[in-house]
Amino acid sequence: MFSMSAGEFRHKITILRPTIGKDEDNIPVEKLEELFTTKAKITNVRGSELRVGDGNVYKQEKRVHFRVIRSKPIKQNDVVLFNGQKFNITYVNNIEEMNRYYEIKMELVE
Repeated sequence: MFSMSAGEFRHKITILRPTIGKDEDNIPVEKLEELFTTKAKITNVRGSELRVGDGNVYKQEKRVHFRVIRSKPIKQNDVVLFNGQKFNITYVNNIEEMNRYYEIKMELVE
């Protein structure tokens, strides 16, 4: 059985969900709405540099573990805010399908 100690959850993350709202001109725009904030264990997976067109693109991948908040399930189109940067979620895993911990993989592309 997978378990983690509470001391491993050291990093504060915020989960944001994109929603469609309207601006002052009544035009539909995408807004990020805060779903919840929690503490997580973050592990760096990989960093790479890609050449796209005439510029360089930097890509970071991280793995995040945190406790499940049952009333607010995570979706793959959600966004993670960590250290002032927005990461896209690429993979969501309910570890061992026990509804205790989530593992997500996220990436930052600059």
